[in-house]
Amino acid sequence: MPRPYTIVRVQGSTSEQINARWREMRKHGIGGSDAGAILGLNPWKSPLSVWSDKLGYADEVPENAYMEWGNRLEPLVADKFADEHPDKKVRRVNGTFVSRSNLWQFANIDRKVIEPDGTHSVLEIKTASAYSSDRWRDAPPASYVAQVTHYMAVTGWKRAYIAALIGGNDYREYVIERNDDDIDFLNEREAEFWNDFVLTRTMPALVGQPDEAAALHGIYPDGDGELVPGNAITDEIAAKLIARKRRRKELEADIKADENMLKTYIGEADGIMTDSYRVKWVRTGDRDRGLRIKELN
Repeated sequence: MPRPYTIVRVQGSTSEQINARWREMRKHGIGGSDAGAILGLNPWKSPLSVWSDKLGYADEVPENAYMEWGNRLEPLVADKFADEHPDKKVRRVNGTFVSRSNLWQFANIDRKVIEPDGTHSVLEIKTASAYSSDRWRDAPPASYVAQVTHYMAVTGWKRAYIAALIGGNDYREYVIERNDDDIDFLNEREAEFWNDFVLTRTMPALVGQPDEAAALHGIYPDGDGELVPGNAITDEIAAKLIARKRRRKELEADIKADENMLKTYIGEADGIMTDSYRVKWVRTGDRDRGLRIKELN
């Protein structure tokens, strides 16, 4: 049986050239990191952001400390996975998997796992801060499950592993078995997004994600000095916005008052512990970083 994918090599004489060509290639299809956002499962990325990126509206995101250390730690986490599974072979793949049936669907996997029976699986590597530990408690975040499901859709492979290093010292592994119903659903949603929105340049609906503000600014970076006529819908939205901004000011004042009252009880201690709540006052040097509150029941 022929493989359901081809592998495309990104050429370049320097890492900068390779990265630039890879970024350009991303605009011509849907990758694994787009899947969760398209399905509405990514808490930090909206369908609008993916759409604006594909159409060239979005600015290139500069590498930050999280991205840098994620890249630096990736081979170490891969080595840990290999150590935990001496019966498996862990290999890099120098290229991009492109679906033969959906030429706009591609996958850049972190590692390929060769199972003892010779079949292949996906290995996706993640690093996360200790503050996100709760999101990984019972299963990996849904957006990452969508990501590896996308990879299995492109490759045709039966299994994916997610190896995560949380807080620098908490290593966890998860196994995601292929589910053809999930893959069919994902393929349908991605095809709809690509054909009905990207190719037609039709903006997808807003979903209320904070990143939509940056995406909209990228799409409409400047005004022309004119005021367009409004209607009953814009009047209703404007009225709700004014009312919500007023309530937010009142709520912010109430929150600050409650925080300050709790700080008087904490005083020189680090925080307060009750049967129901744990409250910690985070202070770093001369900076007040506020209260961290966790509900225990």
